[in-house]
Amino acid sequence: MDRTVLSLPIGKSSEYTHKHGVYSIQLNRDIVEPYCQNPNGYLTFREAGGGHMHWLYQVVSPAGLILDPQQPLSAQLVKLSIQLPISQQVRLSSYMQAVTTRLKGDYRKVQRFYVLTPQQDNPDGYQPTLGPLPLKPHPTDNNTGERYYSLEELLNNRKLR
Repeated sequence: MDRTVLSLPIGKSSEYTHKHGVYSIQLNRDIVEPYCQNPNGYLTFREAGGGHMHWLYQVVSPAGLILDPQQPLSAQLVKLSIQLPISQQVRLSSYMQAVTTRLKGDYRKVQRFYVLTPQQDNPDGYQPTLGPLPLKPHPTDNNTGERYYSLEELLNNRKLR
């Protein structure tokens, strides 16, 4: 089994990605698309201010749902002939509403959306079932763009290459 994990920097949408278990990326960025074809689809995000990674996710939606966050989700899914479980539709719709209302700008444009690992029952909100990275690993150097780590590196180290 491939145990490679894609690590992406996350900015303004961090709060909403963690809350709803959805990640979006502008259409002109192809960072995630090839990776999501990987059978395990492991993903983590590097937070601003040091790049600490807190959670391990897995992409569960069809790779890169291209959607307009300002249009009704259900109509778009019907048009694209995509069926998502109601729980994923709710999370996706809530994320789209949150980022377009609070972040504005590019978040109002058509984007690729990824629904992440199913949530655990948690009264405090979304929690990915793959769970936390207990050591909160981070790269030694500040970096942008995608980085690849082994799952073992993320579980056993605080500082990464």
